[in-house]
Amino acid sequence: MNTYSDYYCKTSDSGGDYIGTISRTISGRTCQSWEVQYPHKHHFEDELPGSAAAHRNYCRNPSNKMSGGPWCFTTDPSVEWEYCNVPMCRKYTGVSSWA
Repeated sequence: MNTYSDYYCKTSDSGGDYIGTISRTISGRTCQSWEVQYPHKHHFEDELPGSAAAHRNYCRNPSNKMSGGPWCFTTDPSVEWEYCNVPMCRKYTGVSSWA
């Protein structure tokens, strides 16, 4: 189940449950929208919960396949995809906060 903290951080290294709004990669590239096939073709729109449009161009880890955490296809034609810098959550007296 997703909690308020999931919008700001990931609860595991793979970040499969991350539903936040980070939309830039670790190197600062803009993420490509999950519902479009340009500049990079992919099939992951079928692996996102709900509609791909709802995920916009936010960092995700569809089907939890990438062990390095949330990632995205980039809008840079020369770089297909990159990981995103999504912080780990930290539990503190029952309230989630940034690590």
